[in-house]
Amino acid sequence: MFVWFAFGWIAVTLWLFQLPQLPSPVIFVVFLALGILAQSFNWQRLGQGLIGLALGGLALVLVERWTAPLPLTAVSDQAMIAGQLVSLVTEQSRFGRSQQQAVFAVRQLEEINGAMQVRYRLRPRYVQLSCWDCPNLRPNHIYRLQVQLQPMRGLSNPGGFDYETWVKQQNLAARARVRMDVTAWQDGQWDLGASWGWHRYRDDLAQRMRKHWGETEFAGIYSGLLLADRGAISEAQWQVMRATGTIHLMAISGLHLALVAGMGYALGAIIWWFGVRLLGWWHSWPRVWIAVPVGLVFATVYAVLAGFTLPTQRAWLMVLVVLVFLLLRRKRQPWPLLLLAAWLIVLWQPASVLAPGFWLSFLAVAIIFLWLGLPRKPRQAAAHHPIAHSLYQAWSIQWLISLGLIPGLWWFYQAFPTYSVLANLVAVPFVSFIGLPLVLLTATLAELGELLSCCNAGLGWLLRLLIRLADSLWLVLWWALETVAAWPHSEVWLPPPSLWQVVVLYSVMFLWVAGQQHAWWWRARWILTGLVLVLVTLVSGFNYKNGLIKQETLRLGEARVTILDVGQGQAVVIDTRNHRLIYDVGPRFGPHSDAGERVIVPFLKQRPVKDSQGLIISHADLDHAGGLASLRREQTFTLRLTGEPARLAEQYQQDDFALCQVGQQWIWDEVQFAILAPGHFPVLDHNDASCVLRVQAGEQVMLITGDLGRAHERALVRYHGEEGVKADILVAGHHGSRHSSDPQFLAAVSPEWIIFSAGFRNRFGMPHPDVLARTERYTQAKPLNTACSGAIEFTLNQAGLTPQLWREKTKRWYHIPCDA
Repeated sequence: MFVWFAFGWIAVTLWLFQLPQLPSPVIFVVFLALGILAQSFNWQRLGQGLIGLALGGLALVLVERWTAPLPLTAVSDQAMIAGQLVSLVTEQSRFGRSQQQAVFAVRQLEEINGAMQVRYRLRPRYVQLSCWDCPNLRPNHIYRLQVQLQPMRGLSNPGGFDYETWVKQQNLAARARVRMDVTAWQDGQWDLGASWGWHRYRDDLAQRMRKHWGETEFAGIYSGLLLADRGAISEAQWQVMRATGTIHLMAISGLHLALVAGMGYALGAIIWWFGVRLLGWWHSWPRVWIAVPVGLVFATVYAVLAGFTLPTQRAWLMVLVVLVFLLLRRKRQPWPLLLLAAWLIVLWQPASVLAPGFWLSFLAVAIIFLWLGLPRKPRQAAAHHPIAHSLYQAWSIQWLISLGLIPGLWWFYQAFPTYSVLANLVAVPFVSFIGLPLVLLTATLAELGELLSCCNAGLGWLLRLLIRLADSLWLVLWWALETVAAWPHSEVWLPPPSLWQVVVLYSVMFLWVAGQQHAWWWRARWILTGLVLVLVTLVSGFNYKNGLIKQETLRLGEARVTILDVGQGQAVVIDTRNHRLIYDVGPRFGPHSDAGERVIVPFLKQRPVKDSQGLIISHADLDHAGGLASLRREQTFTLRLTGEPARLAEQYQQDDFALCQVGQQWIWDEVQFAILAPGHFPVLDHNDASCVLRVQAGEQVMLITGDLGRAHERALVRYHGEEGVKADILVAGHHGSRHSSDPQFLAAVSPEWIIFSAGFRNRFGMPHPDVLARTERYTQAKPLNTACSGAIEFTLNQAGLTPQLWREKTKRWYHIPCDA
């Protein structure tokens, strides 16, 4: 009956993480009483399920209510924290400065004025520490630092990455930015000493192995496989792995831990054999009594080397359950074993149910169990040589896993690598039997060299030989992966599915495999599969004109406007029936990250392909044009306008943009577009060059002014008149800066809605309180801020202007509120 108990526990945990707020514990007390009552009536399955549901819900609700949040500072405040680093330190150069990042366990927190002091003795709070141009930080050192504590709040957009869900999975409470001057660093009182721990050993090992690996092209991959230190993997290597669906090989997952546990199990079996056959020991001991503990030690050591992060803990628990079943000699119970592992993981880390890796891992294992549990015809099994039969089994399992994970990838990512099946058929066996063992052997010999100084010369020669061998083999694999990655259409994007579609696809898939033992199934499965695929396709509303995309619902004369949440920047997408216009592309976040890649491209892949696309960059400031290169790698545009073509060519190497000028206008699907500026007034600075766009669908109008200043806003009213600038929706100038949103201009526009595209708790304090006061005084507009609302969507030329707020639509109880 444990199956129903565990199922109820996991199901209620998953359900609770989908709610906008947690329910009262009383409801679970009622379920507990009902479960006990069902047990008394001998309704065992129902009773066990209800008890699991009640206890799982109570555990999550009470723990979340009793866990005190970490006090956060205001934008201008700072705090003193004391604790230690509990991860490797990653260092990167950003904007010409050095930034170090690590996870910091806060044991004590006090306000800068000393008015409050909090100690976290039993359960520390973990924060993401970042430090610019500071001395080298080391793991397991105890530090007392002056920091700014900020909530870890992400962007909220359709198709975008849910950063706050990831933060919940990682058990992080805040982001801590170190705020200490040179004098504070020089006095040395911030470093309170070091304590020994595995993170310190990992750091020492990482430093030693980097010296051995030197400048080899695959040093980052070696560090990733050994220590889960993926900071040195180049962006080009990540792109190849993403395109081929092999990126999972760089995560220390159940596959890696199972392989290492298998190595330990084999070594334990050899020790047992020598102990029995040669030395006469352990005659009465079963082999598993030696092999299983050695396998567990190997898996544990490898998990510790990988930092024992939350995904590694999940993989370790899965391996632990399998080894314990082997030790207890519990045979032919794969499904209870799988459910027990899942329950233990959810019990230990309830937020695991939010991780795609949790579900994909168990799906993969379930597919393996299903395939291995099928009865084989005697002649089929005997027809193969044992080795050939094993290779056939491995090949079949790899195919089944690669195909079987497609619906899961569709659900979680709306995409899957087209050629991942072929790439993984080569990459998985290579990493499993060549790549990972070579890395582990090299690290073991390197550590022996440190301990046995007398053998350094001989071991050094052997290490160099092993590294050259590994490089040569990885070059061959990498050539194959790059070849596959260069093939066209290496990734397929699909619209988000409904849950029932994924359930139906997996039901058919499991029936396909499990039904092989029935003769009738061979004749019926092709017909059933075809009917299911047709049903899923038709209900989704796919059409094949532009690929697998949903049909557009906009009518002629309608326009859908989406103001995306890009932080402190701006990006607006305007869709008509057959056309699309993008106004600004958001900021650049770092050397390898921008709003084009992280926000706009994922958003567009959720939407239908358009016959014609236009792109307007208001001006060339980084917060408006930062995502340009990433967007243009993925999308093509027939119309390209900007207020600063020369600067755009100089700073972004985009030299095919025309100058936008007053008087330019066009009509797409009966929706009118017009440029109102620049052209009537002199351009004195970059902000003055902003393209001002007016969009009219029916009687409803939207106005976007870029970063236009107050003087030029008044000039717009003079040249175009009040009727020329009047609009129902105004995207506020310069993100709500006090240098924009002039009173005369606001009164002339008289919008129903005014949208501020600003970053959450941005350092500029936008939208400025003066602007909000002017908006309230001179208009009847209702203000919205993307920092609080996430992406905002309107449909013009429909009855009423009702915004769709993405953050409100996808609200979860663990999301960070706007007033945090």
